[in-house]
Amino acid sequence: MLTRVARPGSPLDMAAHMMLASALTQYEKKKDEALAVSRRLTQLVPTSSNAHLSLANQYLLWGELDASKKALEDARRCLPEHPMESELTEVRAKGYILDALDAMLAVLTRQDAKALQRMLDYSREQTHGYQWMVLLADIYLGHIYKLAGLEEKARYHYEKARDTEGTRQVRDMAGTFLDGEDIRKQIKLPDEQTRRLREWLLNGPLASR
Repeated sequence: MLTRVARPGSPLDMAAHMMLASALTQYEKKKDEALAVSRRLTQLVPTSSNAHLSLANQYLLWGELDASKKALEDARRCLPEHPMESELTEVRAKGYILDALDAMLAVLTRQDAKALQRMLDYSREQTHGYQWMVLLADIYLGHIYKLAGLEEKARYHYEKARDTEGTRQVRDMAGTFLDGEDIRKQIKLPDEQTRRLREWLLNGPLASR
């Protein structure tokens, strides 16, 4: 197993932890084990924004929205304030990813119109060339509409992510949600929160978007 042979905290070890956590969540549905793997990675490399972002995504997929928000804040703190020129592209891309996840959490927890608009802008490729971000935004929008029971809009964004050129892992993730995987089995919103989200999406300031 890669997590046992790679040097702790090395790029290979980080990739192995992320792949293992993803497999435990996506295929084996083992919440405690998946979160334990992701938390261990943040302990091995506490200054890695990727490690904290991976944990934030795991918390999100298991419906722990407050914990996801905290991990997201930790990830943002790990980004360099004054990156070298060679780091600018990577830091900028990570910033878009953090913004998209933060926007999704804002929409789910408090129906934030500005946050939803940011995600729609990402989906429309107003992201200065970061195609990976477009894919991720469409998956998150698919999740939002699915959680609200708006099946047609959810399918539109999942299909858009699946059919857009870009990172295969993200496209494959979109495909799993089109093929029957239901985000509502992982993110379990209370009935009242689901009702408010649906009503807001249907009748709120961005209902026609």
